[in-house]
Amino acid sequence: MEKMEKPVAAKPNKPNIWLIVSIILAIGLVIVIGVVLTKSFSANKAVGSKMVTLTSDQAGSKLLSFVNEVYGAQVGPATLKGVSETNGVYEVTLTIMSQGQPTDQKVYITKDGTLFMPQAMNIADILTQYQTYKQQQEAQAQQGTQGTAETQGTDTTDTAPVEIQQ
Repeated sequence: MEKMEKPVAAKPNKPNIWLIVSIILAIGLVIVIGVVLTKSFSANKAVGSKMVTLTSDQAGSKLLSFVNEVYGAQVGPATLKGVSETNGVYEVTLTIMSQGQPTDQKVYITKDGTLFMPQAMNIADILTQYQTYKQQQEAQAQQGTQGTAETQGTDTTDTAPVEIQQ
């Protein structure tokens, strides 16, 4: 006959200490991340709400004062001709004296009045000009190779070296 094994009494389950610590740390990490993200979003809102947008007249006056103070000695007194909004900035038209003649000059200022841009470059126009330039260069290069191929067959009888006198 076979011996029967005695059933072993079930031991009470001991809690796994590392499992409990890991769960507590994970909850703590989630709370910290939530607090940090909440503060960063509220800080961004505060910064964005402090931005002051000038009216077109205010921006034009501010820029005119700036140009007259900084550049007035070089270009003479400037006068404000007009201000319009263009692509998210104010385009200011100033009249300055150039060689005794009044000349309109377009300059730009941000809506908050902090950045002055003496020139704006239209990306689409520049790309068009560049592509036209490249096409012209390629056409000239092709004409140059055709001209070289035509002149390679000609015979030149004057091949004597040239002396350079000093």
